[in-house]
Amino acid sequence: MFRTRDSQTWVLVDASDSASGARDDIDRALAAALAAAPGDIRIGGIAFGRDAQVLSPLSLKRDAPTLDP
Repeated sequence: MFRTRDSQTWVLVDASDSASGARDDIDRALAAALAAAPGDIRIGGIAFGRDAQVLSPLSLKRDAPTLDP
């Protein structure tokens, strides 16, 4: 799932109104991506829709954020 030569990876999440019915699936997919990332990769999440928002900064922590309803 993760093949990168960079030590930093951003996960982009569609938080637009058109994806609002899939929020639970999106939260689960984000949690799975964070859990699957190698421990030495700094990873963060960015939600985009009308505006972009950093859900979690680049970090070695694997705390999965959730999208605001």
